[in-house]
Parts: sequence; C-alpha cells; structure tokens
Amino acid sequence: MPSLNLETALELLAQHRPVFHSEADFQHALAWELQRMDSLARVRLEKQVASPGDRVHLDLLILGEGYEVAVEVKYKTKYKQFRYVALQVSSDG
Repeated sequence: MPSLNLETALELLAQHRPVFHSEADFQHALAWELQRMDSLARVRLEKQVASPGDRVHLDLLILGEGYEVAVEVKYKTKYKQFRYVALQVSSDG
C-alpha cells in the first residue's frame, strides 16, 4: 500500500520549482507532485467537505488506499514562504 509523505513531496517539489507565482500556483504544483508519488490516489483541489454542523473548505484533499490527508496552504507574499497544515486520518479504524 503506498503512503504519502508531505515533507518528501515538498523536498521533491523544491528541487524542480523553487519559486511560485501565487498560492494557487503552489497548490497546483503540490497536487501534481503528490499525484506523481501515488498515482492511485485521488487528489482534489479546493474541496468542500461536510463536518459536524458546517462545511469545511480544504485547499487539497488526498484520498489514498488506507489514508486521507487534508491540507491547508498559506502563502506569505512578503517573504515568499509557504506553510501548510495537514491532517492525516487513517482509515484503519
């Protein structure tokens, strides 16, 4: 079963794309790299999902065999730095 490592994805991405034009550019490039890492995973951009009492907006949702990862990306324009927050949920019960 493939697994997903966001830090590895970011390191690989940095080797090919050290600079991004916008948050959306970074999101798309990260989604592409994650899809390359696990070709069977379903990678969704700008996904809304149901949560108790409301709907949640996610920048990226990755659904793989045995794992689900939700990612929120933040783009700092002044320093050209990216931050991400990820929540990985195992479907192993």
